[in-house]
Amino acid sequence: MSSLSWRHHTLIQSLLSRGPLKESEFRSIFTKITANRSDNDRLFHDYLKKINSCLAYVQFELRAFRNQYDGTVYYGGVNNVADEQSKLGTKYTVPQIAFYKGIVPNGGGPESQGVSSQVPAAFRNFSLSQKERTLDELVRD
Repeated sequence: MSSLSWRHHTLIQSLLSRGPLKESEFRSIFTKITANRSDNDRLFHDYLKKINSCLAYVQFELRAFRNQYDGTVYYGGVNNVADEQSKLGTKYTVPQIAFYKGIVPNGGGPESQGVSSQVPAAFRNFSLSQKERTLDELVRD
């Protein structure tokens, strides 16, 4: 494993301190940090590859992901392992999160597209009493 330069560290810190960034914003930061004025995808991906190889031992990586509703590409830090510590990010279960996404209007979301096949299996067995308890929790929170 090779060590990271201050530029690599700065890129990681800029992403972690700001949270997920649009691709254009992340690439702009990359360009400023590396002083690379060309649109060199290879250099960009080499930087990410080196960072991710060094972060692999903590099961963490910087990754691009696409917003399912508007197609925008974002970059963010991702935990690679679904361990007990990573589950502490939320107290809500998968069915509760699916229920929340179903009742909160979000432009271009599944309710506007009529996509019922994307409903998680765990949500299909979500009882009325579970839905009521979840609504109470959401209101309380």
